[in-house]
Amino acid sequence: MRFDVGFRNFRPFRRIGDRAILANNDFSVSFGSEIKSKFHGPPSENDWMPARTPIPLKPLRIGTSGSEFDEILTWPFDDGFVARLLSSDIPQRALLGNCRIWVYHDSDGVCVGFGILDICLDYQQYANDEPHLYIPLLAINPTIESLGYGTSILKHLIEEATVSAGRSLCHDLLFLDVYLSSEKAIKLYDAQGFVRLTPEPIEDPIEGKPFIVMAKRVGIANESGDKP
Repeated sequence: MRFDVGFRNFRPFRRIGDRAILANNDFSVSFGSEIKSKFHGPPSENDWMPARTPIPLKPLRIGTSGSEFDEILTWPFDDGFVARLLSSDIPQRALLGNCRIWVYHDSDGVCVGFGILDICLDYQQYANDEPHLYIPLLAINPTIESLGYGTSILKHLIEEATVSAGRSLCHDLLFLDVYLSSEKAIKLYDAQGFVRLTPEPIEDPIEGKPFIVMAKRVGIANESGDKP
């Protein structure tokens, strides 16, 4: 069982001091009030859904030039986009200095999966054109039986995102995108409080498959109310 999210429209930025500099400033989309409303009001039904008890895992922060990263590159994923992201897009994000990669080991020391958290501008149109948190990829080792590892990995990434948002390093929305065909993944994200931002699926021009964008607030909006 895998929980994959993937790269769609990479919007990198570089940080100089406290300033976030957009690498390619040719994109502008107005922020819609209908999106903002998704993060206000009473809790949704999903907010009350009992989450699956996470399996204890040990996260290990890694880079893209070590043996741990080389190992996950060899995992036999069914979907080719996972290998593509790992071999090209993720190293590019890591070079910009805002992308963090973790592998996760079970109690026997077996590497059961990995998760990646970035600060970027991929979905800035939903975040007041600000740098925001994004999970470009999350996956379980396809050679093992998953025992709820996806929940554990996602919870850890949410915790790390909450710390980053609390330090005012970026907007306090955490984004991910997922293929519409990944029903188990979507159920996991729903259960963890992510909401769908795209009313209709978007066609991935590279893979030719529809995907949706989801987000979860991981920080407290400022008093001026200019965040969704």
